[in-house]
Amino acid sequence: KDDKGVTVASVPEVVVHISPFKGLLGGSVLNAIAQIQVQSPTVYLTMDKQDNWNVANLLKPTETTSTGFKAKVQVNNGYVLLTTPYGRWDGGLQGTVDAAGNPQYALDLALSLGNEEVSVSGSINSKTEGALTFKTESFAVDSFSALLTHFVPYAENVQGSVEKLKLLWSNNGQEVGLSGSG
Repeated sequence: KDDKGVTVASVPEVVVHISPFKGLLGGSVLNAIAQIQVQSPTVYLTMDKQDNWNVANLLKPTETTSTGFKAKVQVNNGYVLLTTPYGRWDGGLQGTVDAAGNPQYALDLALSLGNEEVSVSGSINSKTEGALTFKTESFAVDSFSALLTHFVPYAENVQGSVEKLKLLWSNNGQEVGLSGSG
């Protein structure tokens, strides 16, 4: 649950793979975790009118940027419900979040929206610094028109679809960039 008590995710099954040898060498229980499999989770992502996300405060700020957690998290048969003041969307979620490079987390995810699949890959840290690539063969933008207009003010009444979309989002801690083609 988030800081307002609203459910952020429900996970009916989690399988944790342990490597006692890694734990002994690493000197930490966190180091002993080799992989986590999350089965059929539902994730509720919500953005308010001030562009704040419900998950933004789930991780508490710490003095350090890294932890002993270095495992891969595998998401199987996931479901995401995304709600903003500009629309509501839902879809399937599969893939991995690899913490081996902690504090950088490698993402390799597939999000299914209707008949379309968007792949998300790259790395990001707990300060949302990093680079992510979004790719899809075809993406219908009609239902995202209001959201696109909010973030790209000069784009009004966006309709149709974008073929072979490839977007690169980056944040170096000082500037956020978005570039791409389609």
